[in-house]
Amino acid sequence: MEIFKLKVEKFGLIVQGRMYSSISKISDEQFEAEIKEKFNIYITTKKPVYIDKCFVDIKIDVPDDFKFYRNGFQSWSPSFEMNYKQHFDKCLIPVLRNHYLDPKSFREEESSSFTYLDSKGTYLLFLPEKYSEYISFELIDEKILRINIEVGRNVFPILETSKIKLEEQNSPLLANKPLKKVYGWTSWYYYYRNITPDELSKNIKALKNIPIKLDYFQIDDGWQKSIGDWEENLDFKGQLEAIANSVLESGVNPGIWLAPFVVEKKSFLFEKRKNWLIKNPNGEPKPVGFNPLWSGHFFALDSTNPEVLDYLTERIIHLKKTGFKLFKFDFLYSLMVPQPQSKMPRFDQFRKGISTLREAIGEDSTFLGCGAPLVLEPWMYDILRIGPDTKDGWEDALTQLIKFQGRVSAKNSLRNTITRSFLNGKYFLHDPDVVFLITRKLTKNERDAILITNFLMAHVVFFSDPIYNLTNEDFALLLKLKNYEDFVLDNVSSANEICKLEGHIGNDKIAGIINLSNLKVKIGFQTKEALFGSMEQYVEPHSAGVYRV
Repeated sequence: MEIFKLKVEKFGLIVQGRMYSSISKISDEQFEAEIKEKFNIYITTKKPVYIDKCFVDIKIDVPDDFKFYRNGFQSWSPSFEMNYKQHFDKCLIPVLRNHYLDPKSFREEESSSFTYLDSKGTYLLFLPEKYSEYISFELIDEKILRINIEVGRNVFPILETSKIKLEEQNSPLLANKPLKKVYGWTSWYYYYRNITPDELSKNIKALKNIPIKLDYFQIDDGWQKSIGDWEENLDFKGQLEAIANSVLESGVNPGIWLAPFVVEKKSFLFEKRKNWLIKNPNGEPKPVGFNPLWSGHFFALDSTNPEVLDYLTERIIHLKKTGFKLFKFDFLYSLMVPQPQSKMPRFDQFRKGISTLREAIGEDSTFLGCGAPLVLEPWMYDILRIGPDTKDGWEDALTQLIKFQGRVSAKNSLRNTITRSFLNGKYFLHDPDVVFLITRKLTKNERDAILITNFLMAHVVFFSDPIYNLTNEDFALLLKLKNYEDFVLDNVSSANEICKLEGHIGNDKIAGIINLSNLKVKIGFQTKEALFGSMEQYVEPHSAGVYRV
């Protein structure tokens, strides 16, 4: 029995700054528009007509209250279920809003690309059948859901916006099948920018000593001249190919990091290729973020400029020939920064940029997207980061104080791993960010909670601990979890910083509790914890437990 009843209240178009709306059909001297059964809008024009956006308002009739899933704009954006009157804390440093909000609207309340409604465990999913335009959703009243369709171009003679597929089900999960885990090492979370060829070589030589087979060994930020200049710096000059070859000889695929569509102030591109940059209306380069590890504010390249795409293609092909098989492309939200000088809709800018990266790496390489819009099209990403950066620390007091919602912290990262787990690998493998094998600032319970959550609710298991410092004991929990590689997630619910998950391995039912809160959580059933053998009836704060029920 269907619980949700939907009715179109009205639909509308913004045409050359003027709004038109109707219940079923709009007629004008220049165009006609009508709403179709899958909430798509069919528009015909007699001559080119500039349409800024369209919208559809849908009345939701449901016996009980419901919650609205707010999918954040990109990888690092908070994602969670919310009520109509949800309060949002605005980040006190405006430029940092670029790091987690839509860089055009900066609206907190929008759900980007898809959403669902949750009425006491019955879910109604809204999934675009294709993404010909950028789509977002928002509650404009307690019972009114608005679908926003960004057009941003001249239409002639026909435009049909994306159809929306509705699925009502008892779980939000889009898929429930086991997917192969991907294991790897990345330099970032131990070395950050302080990597050297010697340190990388020490880690590569130690690969043969660890009790787990890695798929990837990925070099992160720090190998290049600057952000924007994707050539080896003095430390790495002439050595990248030898490093990549030694990784391959160890039976592991080498990977490398780039932030292809952003540049920092000290880069050659910023100094000598300012015509490649996205500008403000006043003609100055537009800041699209701030990174204290770089040279402060950074800027976006124009993906509609053929010279930009040629430059990136040449650099990526060079790195591929050097031997790299995994490409981690970061800060991809910059492709959605509005370009005042361009006549191309920004969603087309984004697709063009992603397509260029895809073609450059070829079909035999792996595309790992980060800081990237979550668009549910399987061709875009092989692997996608689904949350903000983690860290060796549960929370970050300073960025919490300035209300930075995309802040780097273990807790903030875990939240998105949980709340985006319902996508469950249908469109891309989930990268929840790294686990920590050695505890430093994290407690043992926190370290274990990260490992358990990431293993059961995502697909990628990377770590950054120096490989040459690790012992077999450091891998003990991960090796136990490898017995759960065939785990199938069946359902997940989350409230008050407590996540409950259900799944199975064959005929065995598995339950899990992940406690991100500062309070103990009662388990609610009598059984031994499966990984540690505890008979405790509570899950401690910042901890997780797995149970066979």
